[in-house]
Amino acid sequence: MMAARSLGLTKLQAIRHVILPQTFIAATPGLGVEYALLIKDSSLAFLLGVIEMMKKAEILMRATRSTVIPYFGAAFFYIMLTFPIATYLDRWGSRKKRELGI
Repeated sequence: MMAARSLGLTKLQAIRHVILPQTFIAATPGLGVEYALLIKDSSLAFLLGVIEMMKKAEILMRATRSTVIPYFGAAFFYIMLTFPIATYLDRWGSRKKRELGI
């Protein structure tokens, strides 16, 4: 902030052009984790997603008489909901940090 102010930027310009870009890039890897937690912890996703997946896995377990494979399938589907976006945001944030030397 002091460097931006010494270059003649107003406080609003300094925040907009210097502070916010740096904080957004520094916070991006954490956003991926927050996305995963949002899906896991939201009550709507829990009620509609997790209970429904486990019920379908239980029905499949009874039909196939396999105790483990249906639950692995449900776990795999659950991971596929969260893993790609969380990984992408983590890699993007790390790449931006390297580019800026943060």
